[in-house]
Amino acid sequence: DVPVSPEAKTDKLSAMINVGSIEGGLAPNIVPDRVSIIVDRRTLYTEKLEDVRAEFHGVVEKVTAQDPEVDARITEINFREGTYIEPTRPWVQEVKCIYEGVIGMQVPIYGAAGSADMCYQINQGGWPCMGLGVGDKESHGHGVDESVKISEVIGLTKVVASIILAKLAA
Repeated sequence: DVPVSPEAKTDKLSAMINVGSIEGGLAPNIVPDRVSIIVDRRTLYTEKLEDVRAEFHGVVEKVTAQDPEVDARITEINFREGTYIEPTRPWVQEVKCIYEGVIGMQVPIYGAAGSADMCYQINQGGWPCMGLGVGDKESHGHGVDESVKISEVIGLTKVVASIILAKLAA
């Protein structure tokens, strides 16, 4: 029920999993004695930590049950709860209005499967918070040849400065 950017190539916000790194082995002709895989699993605001943990432990249990020689362990490095804030909240609408006034065009509000410290402000602090960003269709964010136009960075800097000035003046 949360709209997502057309660049997301999906019609709804969904949990994400990414194998960020794999390490193991000494040489191409030697079977590795161990391997380490670091996985990034992004949670949605509707998910609970216990359920996500159970999902991972279930996969490990299934693999180890099929092959008794497998000795697998899960180490949780970091966990952040998913967050959600109503797009109709006054804070969101005020920031949207400032953003549009500065850059001179309509800005859609989307959900994202990213991670940011705003989860603490929203979930633990109860403060309204939202993420702002740059990147048009020509940008390459979080991928090969990551780039963004300098003009967009300058524009976002002006937006952030305008939000700060508006809040200081209030």
